[in-house]
Amino acid sequence: MRKFLLIVAGIFITVCFSLYILDMGWYEMIYFLGYPGGNQHHPEVEIDESVADKPVITGELDPLARAVNEPLTIIEGDWKLIWSDEFDELYLDLERWTKVDRKDNYNNELQYYTPPNSYLQDGCLYLTAKNENKEGKPYTSAMVQTMNKLSFCYGKIEARIKLPVGKGLFPAFWLLSYTGESEIDIMEMIGSEPDIIYGVNHYLSENKLTRTYSLIEIDSPEQFHVYTLEWEEHELRWYVDGTMFHQSYRVPSEEMYIIFTLAVGGDWPGYPDHQTVFPCDFVVDYVKLYRHN
Repeated sequence: MRKFLLIVAGIFITVCFSLYILDMGWYEMIYFLGYPGGNQHHPEVEIDESVADKPVITGELDPLARAVNEPLTIIEGDWKLIWSDEFDELYLDLERWTKVDRKDNYNNELQYYTPPNSYLQDGCLYLTAKNENKEGKPYTSAMVQTMNKLSFCYGKIEARIKLPVGKGLFPAFWLLSYTGESEIDIMEMIGSEPDIIYGVNHYLSENKLTRTYSLIEIDSPEQFHVYTLEWEEHELRWYVDGTMFHQSYRVPSEEMYIIFTLAVGGDWPGYPDHQTVFPCDFVVDYVKLYRHN
């Protein structure tokens, strides 16, 4: 741990943190979370290597695995933010995400995943299912993922999500390994049972696909809830709004990437009926990835 001075608008602010690849110099913006008196952000910040006397705030500073002059976050406690997307831009960042373009016959599902059905609006990511034909499928919908752009092994991941309700709808927030041998469903819901959320761990055991799962009842899935997975070396833990509802001790040790999907139809969720309203939206306010300090 080393002490440094931050020069903000000509005023010295003392900060104590660990540096990894951060250079001394000017930064367009720096953020402090957990700062006494509330969160703060400062534009046009200079980091100077002078020795400071009294630290005002302690924590670790991480460049969020991107360019060193991007916004930086200091977080105290057990988890440190290393990557996030709050979907505040005009368009989805395609350096971070891929919009999938394909029809999916898995589970006898009825949707064609098409890029125009995923978009940003009002500071959120929307995945929209529509009752329209495309390449032999009676519905279109959306799938976005970080495959070949972001993957991780161990950490904490959470997303604030609002779910669509209706028979035949199947929204999911999940992780998948590149080998396909490991899958963690952080959140799954079938639209005909909208008050039940599933957390599932899929893994190979004696060359057979096995799974453990638990479910939790929630109120108003069409309102925002925070869905969280804590993935540690010896344990997986699932949460909804901070309440743990599932644990698994069969823990994958390979990197996985993030996926959001809104499927339509299939063997498990069943098929839409006349009461299922289209178009319908799976809405993500943010997704955040942490690692242990």
